[in-house]
Amino acid sequence: RTLSAAVNDVTREVGGALGGAIAASVLLAVYEDRLSSATATLPAPAATAARDGVTQALEVSARLGADGQALASAALSSFSDGYGAALWLAAVVMAAGAVVCAVLTPPAGQPRRDRSEGARELSRAG
Repeated sequence: RTLSAAVNDVTREVGGALGGAIAASVLLAVYEDRLSSATATLPAPAATAARDGVTQALEVSARLGADGQALASAALSSFSDGYGAALWLAAVVMAAGAVVCAVLTPPAGQPRRDRSEGARELSRAG
């Protein structure tokens, strides 16, 4: 394997992990924000559990019986809003990457510069 292949692998792996972490952070931030009004009247332990995730919120709503339907609905809606926000962010980043690639890619048919050619030019200039 070449060094460039290794660098490509590392950037893909780090980029994927970083992108996933950022998307999850956006999802959770929106989820907690949207759910805050539905958890405002709950006891502190139940509200904390519901804010931890949609599964926990659904468990809390099941324990509340008929009163829990509003919490379940709010949790599902909040999760959907957070997921949508994370996907929009990913789409914007992907579109920005496509624009950068389009701007930096040489036009079709234009010969690529040899790297050794650029190194020779730099050595002559220095």
